[in-house]
Amino acid sequence: VKYLINGKFFYLNPGDLIIIPPKAIHSADSEECFHNERLLIMFDASLFFPEVEEYLNSLCEENIICVPKEKLPLLEDMFYKIGNEDKNRTDSSNILIKSYISELIIYLHRYKAPPKYALNETDLIIRKIAEYIFENYDKDLSLGMLSRRFNLSECYLSRKFKSETGSSINQYINSVRISRAKDLLKQPFTSITQVATL
Repeated sequence: VKYLINGKFFYLNPGDLIIIPPKAIHSADSEECFHNERLLIMFDASLFFPEVEEYLNSLCEENIICVPKEKLPLLEDMFYKIGNEDKNRTDSSNILIKSYISELIIYLHRYKAPPKYALNETDLIIRKIAEYIFENYDKDLSLGMLSRRFNLSECYLSRKFKSETGSSINQYINSVRISRAKDLLKQPFTSITQVATL
């Protein structure tokens, strides 16, 4: 499975984990793999002890975690304990869930291994384009401008971006702009009019 997170590509093999930070613009593409299973787990920020924050931040920066096969049963057991405690809640469940999640984060940090993939030439150019869009969301991002900047025909660029990311260039640009607009609207002294001009 291939993931696009904030303009960067990541390839996952069976057993790999990927950390998607809050508010990150992301999409997944199964490419030629028609039989795959993904488990998505969303954690509320209130479930983390402050002591594990630096480990969590480190995992968010690297995104992909390749766990050795022999360690997967241990991690699966941790996920099971978190889910089981959440289903059968008692007065002490929140503290226990926080403890399990802290344990999970520490183990993920300890057992992470370098990714086992390399980007091909097409992925590299599409990654550059996605990164450019992400960093220049408030500028002219027309198909014509992007094709001239990256020396590709409009038709080829449009077709390749869609096949590599799973979304059209316009869809990706709009999702980036909407995400950035949400962030700006949360800032004090930023008017709706200012945000709308982006």
